[in-house]
Amino acid sequence: MEDQEPRSITIDGVEHGIDTFDETQKYLLAQVQDLVKKGGTLKFQIDQIEVARQFFIEKLADTLKPEKEPEVIDA
Repeated sequence: MEDQEPRSITIDGVEHGIDTFDETQKYLLAQVQDLVKKGGTLKFQIDQIEVARQFFIEKLADTLKPEKEPEVIDA
């Protein structure tokens, strides 16, 4: 099933039919929709960056830990 464009939107509690919008209103709506999409993409990228950043912090911390001396067992 394909995604269908909404036929109306609600702003400040008032429902507006998109088919009644003039060209300026349609343009402004398209801008808002594009910004919502870009915001989602950026959040997705930020999540990836945060996970990668944490990975490299942990790897750096591992390299800074003193090496353990092997235990010698007296026989």
